[in-house]
Amino acid sequence: MIHKHASSLATLTLRFEVELPFLASLFSSPPPPPLRLRVFDPIVYGDYPPEMRHYLGSVLPRFSQEEISIEKESWDRPIRGFVYTTGERDGVLIGDPTANPRFFAVPRGMEKIINYVKERYNIMRMIVIENGFAPPPQQKQQDQQDLLQDAERMNFHKSYLAARARAIT
Repeated sequence: MIHKHASSLATLTLRFEVELPFLASLFSSPPPPPLRLRVFDPIVYGDYPPEMRHYLGSVLPRFSQEEISIEKESWDRPIRGFVYTTGERDGVLIGDPTANPRFFAVPRGMEKIINYVKERYNIMRMIVIENGFAPPPQQKQQDQQDLLQDAERMNFHKSYLAARARAIT
């Protein structure tokens, strides 16, 4: 898949859970090594990091010099969609609840992910094209003014836009 992306510059869409170093502060004991996001190292650096090779060994492909030169730095916009980071710390719910009981608004999570990607990959240009709000179910007879003055949605987006602004300054 990495070869295909690098050689054709096709849009690559992946669904994965992100484990980042800052998540260690969310738990009493540190989580396992944060390797999942580093799966993009071959695209940026031309190879997987040594710790991934240590843990995953022969499962990871080896790249020829030609493949490395094609793959290296072929990834132009790392953050395509952002849904959420975590809604709990040590089993205690954090952030503002949304209508979906699985999701909590934790804008600092986005800020930390952007900072991590920016620092690890020295990438200044990122595009976040998805950051949705889970609204409560609409009432059939809901007043039009209530729909226009959607304070929860406005506050949600303001908080995430502020987190993005902090991350890019």
